[in-house]
Amino acid sequence: MAATNDQKAVTDFSSRGRASSYAGETNYDRQTALDNLRAHHDGESVSGPVGLYRNGVGAPGNAVVSTLSPLDPLNATGGGNDLYYGPLSGTSMSCPVTAGIATLVVDAYYDATGSYPDPLDVLNTIEAESNEVRADYTPANIGAGFVDGDAAVTRAANGNLADFSEVDIVSE
Repeated sequence: MAATNDQKAVTDFSSRGRASSYAGETNYDRQTALDNLRAHHDGESVSGPVGLYRNGVGAPGNAVVSTLSPLDPLNATGGGNDLYYGPLSGTSMSCPVTAGIATLVVDAYYDATGSYPDPLDVLNTIEAESNEVRADYTPANIGAGFVDGDAAVTRAANGNLADFSEVDIVSE
């Protein structure tokens, strides 16, 4: 999960995957990693990657106002006059944004179809509906792009979840 700022740029402190220039193994294709991992667990010989070396998507994660205990040391960062709220930054802020979108996708799909979606279909839908909104995005720093919650939820509400073939990783 990449943390972004208000301009949807990946922050300096955000998580990153392996850049294409990495000397070791890199892989940005989730289906390849999953197929190889399944083969590995089945005892088959695997010559390709079993890991995914990129962020999935990016979401707001810089100076996000969150709840804080008045006694929390993080409250000393200067959240204003309200002792119960303050700005926090990091992927620990962008992950809840994306988790909330995932929850809304599940709910919208259930309302439309009466069944719960497979978690991988939710993930593919969120990635498929993400956007490459900046030229400085790379596969390693933001994966499929900046998350578009409205598009992902609308798609799920139409009963149409994405599969692997619909996920486009940002260009390098």
